Amino acid sequence: MFSENGVISGRQICRLMIVESVGVLMLLLPDIVGHHASGLLSLTVGFLITLLHICLVFYLIRQKEGHKLGFVLKCFGVISVVKCVILCTALLLFVWQVVNDVLLPQKSNALLMAVWVIFALYVASMGSEARGRLGEAAYYLVLVPLGIFVLLCYWHMGKEGRAVEFAPIADGMQADAWYIILMRGVLYSISLAPVELLFWNRDTFAHAARTKRKIVGAICLLAAIAFLFSAAAIGILGIEGIRDAKHSVMAVAGCLQVTGAVVMQKQGLVLLFFLFSMLVATGSLIFFAVHILRQIFVEKNTMRAENSHMKRMAIWRKPFVCVGVLVWLLAMIWCEIFPEQKDTEQEALAAEAEIEDRAYCTCIAIDCGSDGKYQFTLELAMSEKDKSNIVVYEEKNLSEVAKKYDADSNKELDISHLQVLVFGEEVMQSGDYLAIIQEFGSSDLYFGSTLLVRTKMTGQEFLTSYKKENDSVGVHIRKRFEQGLKEEKAQLSDVYFDWLNSGDAKRILQKIPQI
Repeated sequence: MFSENGVISGRQICRLMIVESVGVLMLLLPDIVGHHASGLLSLTVGFLITLLHICLVFYLIRQKEGHKLGFVLKCFGVISVVKCVILCTALLLFVWQVVNDVLLPQKSNALLMAVWVIFALYVASMGSEARGRLGEAAYYLVLVPLGIFVLLCYWHMGKEGRAVEFAPIADGMQADAWYIILMRGVLYSISLAPVELLFWNRDTFAHAARTKRKIVGAICLLAAIAFLFSAAAIGILGIEGIRDAKHSVMAVAGCLQVTGAVVMQKQGLVLLFFLFSMLVATGSLIFFAVHILRQIFVEKNTMRAENSHMKRMAIWRKPFVCVGVLVWLLAMIWCEIFPEQKDTEQEALAAEAEIEDRAYCTCIAIDCGSDGKYQFTLELAMSEKDKSNIVVYEEKNLSEVAKKYDADSNKELDISHLQVLVFGEEVMQSGDYLAIIQEFGSSDLYFGSTLLVRTKMTGQEFLTSYKKENDSVGVHIRKRFEQGLKEEKAQLSDVYFDWLNSGDAKRILQKIPQI
């Protein structure tokens, strides 16, 4: 199964890609199956697929010969073609989205994009000269600049205070679920490739452990463990935003339930976990890039005696690589120290025009209506400074309310600033509040910090009684809880996760304060 001298064979790459395909299914299937289902279904599917992935990995590692998997290799050609087409399509969409929305408007990022393209072409040219190892070079070395490019996007968002969202996907393409699924597969492949290198290139790891360079073996082992977590952080948590409590996050919680998945529910710990994984991923990518370059172009076991021309080329490649990396780092430092000056006047005009086309919703009160519908009482403001007004709609869900409001007023209903969600007495008695919490918790928008309260009044009575002259009801209620009054606040994210994990309706009822 393992070839000699630490060189990966074509058979190893095929088996390696089988495991990766199963890993991609581990990430995609919970979204495909549980897109319109409950979080419990996605959690169960994610756990079963993860168990299958682990079993297949251990099964392949224990095989010394490949004859038992011959039937898999025969049908793997079709799977490989389909997978490559999907990944290439997703990659083109991703690059197109980044170039149009992120890089072109800013010259500094365009410079980084140019450096990345030069580095990618250079690595590809090196891979084309790796005689007999073209598959190995293309599979790993091309992923290195691509991985650096993805990390660069995260770094750019961190500068803008958006480190918990993947900007090219979050802006304008949130509704396209299949695009998100494809991109998760791409990021998973990038983040897990070095781990697969350790799994299937065992001779290289054993050689490092046998020599006096024990520290190298320790780094390899730590990098493998860190990349397993990095795959989850980049491919699942990072793709839709760490704060977004969606089904895919619950699938990860199901996979890690035994080892303390409760920490995944705490936003601060998840953020630290994500940042740590990204840090380790960056260091590991650099380590593996240097290691693979040495393995292909420098070490004697990959150089034949007659390839003196290749050996001479490897000598002048070293300073070129160093200069390329140095230019990339200097470009990052330059953009950090001297950010591009933006036209603040044009931005202000654009922001003002955008505000005029939106209506901000800060508080929603829900009561039981007729014919299985709910009565939604919304507190709206045409801008963040204008006085709020109250509107009432009777629909089955909030999305229908948004559509009807957009059609009636020619304005976009913005509920991303929702502060408080109020449940009327009839909704609490009927138990429909659990379905509403499920709908809001699994929404594409982020409602994690929204406060939940219940009242014995109707929605209109509640909003009217708590309406202040210079403040909205939603902001006023939030200030009451933040000032430490006798009621204990209940955030939507905490209640949503508690309901998915416990399923105890009485416990959820006790957590929602009544005012």
